[in-house]
Amino acid sequence: MDQKSIKNASPEYNYSSQPGPAPYYYDNQGHPQYYPPNQGSAPYYQVIHMVVTQPATNVTQVVSVQDNMGLAIFACLCCFWPLGIVAILRASESRDAMNRGDLNGARVSASDARKFSLISICIGVVLILIAIIVPIIVVTTSASYTYSRTTYYG
Repeated sequence: MDQKSIKNASPEYNYSSQPGPAPYYYDNQGHPQYYPPNQGSAPYYQVIHMVVTQPATNVTQVVSVQDNMGLAIFACLCCFWPLGIVAILRASESRDAMNRGDLNGARVSASDARKFSLISICIGVVLILIAIIVPIIVVTTSASYTYSRTTYYG
């Protein structure tokens, strides 16, 4: 094949990405002509086999644990303070464990802080109810009655 026929070739090329015959062109008579290998005038193409993998399933990691410090402070100030102090200490331990990266230790300490806080709140509510109910019972069942301006003791 001579250079003239390559220059006069029509621009119809077979650029199939499937493995098969080399690219070809049509000469002046309409016959397909294949480019010889390693010729500078041949169009360059390369078949690339690509493997695409699916992304892995995303795994969500817990990066923080609620330390229940606010609940512990409320339990200490507004309810039964001895258990509230224990709850504050456990909440502080939970925060320290989280800063160290000990996720399991932080969870355990936070759970204990919540438990002590709730117990302190329950005890505080019971004590407040007792503080309200006992004086009412004492006043209503006492032996002293007030009539007009005179007090009688029975």
